[in-house]
Amino acid sequence: MNPVESTSRSSLGKHLSKSLSTSYLGLKGWLKQNPKGNIDNKWARCEVCDVPLRAHHADLVKHAGKDKHVANFEKYNVMKQRHLDDIGIQIAGNERKITDLKLAVYIACYSTINSTDHMCAVLRAVGKGSKLEQLQLHRTKCTKLISNVIAPAMLNYVVRDIVESLGESPFSLIIDESTDISVVKFMALVKDGIMKTEFLGLVEVYRATAVALHAALKEYLNTIGLDFKNIIGLGMDGASNLSGRNNSVFTLFKSEIPNIILVRCVCHSLHLAASKAAAHMPADLELLVRETRNWFARSPLKKLMYKDLFAAINDGKLPQPLVQLVKTRWLAWGKAIQVILNQWLELEQHFIYQVALESRDPAGKCVLARRLKDCFSEGNHLLLLFLNPIADEINKLNLKFQATEAEVTTLFADLTKLVLWLARKDDEQLSDEQQQALLRAIKDPSALLPITMIDFGAKFTIQLGSVTIEGNHLTDIRTRCRVYLATLTMHVLERRGVGQHQRQTKTLTLLRGSGTH
Repeated sequence: MNPVESTSRSSLGKHLSKSLSTSYLGLKGWLKQNPKGNIDNKWARCEVCDVPLRAHHADLVKHAGKDKHVANFEKYNVMKQRHLDDIGIQIAGNERKITDLKLAVYIACYSTINSTDHMCAVLRAVGKGSKLEQLQLHRTKCTKLISNVIAPAMLNYVVRDIVESLGESPFSLIIDESTDISVVKFMALVKDGIMKTEFLGLVEVYRATAVALHAALKEYLNTIGLDFKNIIGLGMDGASNLSGRNNSVFTLFKSEIPNIILVRCVCHSLHLAASKAAAHMPADLELLVRETRNWFARSPLKKLMYKDLFAAINDGKLPQPLVQLVKTRWLAWGKAIQVILNQWLELEQHFIYQVALESRDPAGKCVLARRLKDCFSEGNHLLLLFLNPIADEINKLNLKFQATEAEVTTLFADLTKLVLWLARKDDEQLSDEQQQALLRAIKDPSALLPITMIDFGAKFTIQLGSVTIEGNHLTDIRTRCRVYLATLTMHVLERRGVGQHQRQTKTLTLLRGSGTH
């Protein structure tokens, strides 16, 4: 039966009245009100044919009898559509969904997503005759369950619990940012006299400017029900958009919360201090450390040639793998420098041999091989011997600051020892006045000892006795090392907080003792 044949003329009248059309059009499945140009409800619309119709009974009946409309209506007839079960697609029940979610949580906590396929195959094999035989969980589905179902649900639960337990109490935030996502990493709060650190959430942003991050953070805190005016401290790295003196996230919060405190990450500060000091080293030094590893990275033939050369020099021993540098972490140089120094002779001979081979074939000249051969010079060798123990000491201190449980007073004392060691002073500790005086002395070149009286390390001194470097070049190397020590010491002191308060103290000179690396 056609869907409009049973409708009486009295229910429609000459045209569909506004009162009757609303109830009528909602029941028939293909008749709808025409959304456009329908003044006084005089026009209707066929949903299956997508055409406007005059809202008269005769017109509707005539349209309903057309072959095109009947064919279209059969296609859209829900009662006659095939179910998913009829074409082999099974709809998972809640029990199977719960099983998948439990397995996904287990994998997220105790395993890797790459093992999902194999683990579920084993479960299906050992679970024949049980519900596990119908298990359908693979890496892609597991990833989506963790990312889109489990993580948001658990985060919402955790955040709600944090907000309820915190109430109106003050709290601190530790935040970080990357090029595409601002991360509210942790929230530190004190409850019942106990310091707690909780993960608070992720905030996606499109720009990493101070204004954008500040607005995104305030909006997120407001969304979860926290008042940003209760923030008493911000922990962040030394990026200018986060903790800079002008127009940073901290200064924007400072204008709204005058008593807020900034705590910079010590590990980032040590890295930045080392990076600032490294700017006084020759550019060839970075080229040597970075490109030496890259030379062998994608060439099995070069690796094999170097392996044979190393074995010939060292009675069949194998070379230690070279370390790749991390662009954003200068402290990663420590291990890379150590590995290169351990193989200095072998690497130097390898590049000499490579240049000799290429000289026989003019078409096969390699500019990088020649540059690396020139970089393996006595001057760069001395500079790496000077830098190696310094990078090692900073790395050791950096690891202590990254420890989960650390004694604050011990870390502070270790930082003071590092400053004394860099300044080559024999004192066991420095008072606040002495540290400020030391900082002033470092900034005054006339207060520094002559380069011939400064100890640049035992290995540096030993190697210095066997080099054939010209006097001017050797003076330049020693000057660079002195500037490196002074710059690194100055930045460590400044990031430690020395010099922020001016005091009247006597002037001290930067005297270096006889300590060695």
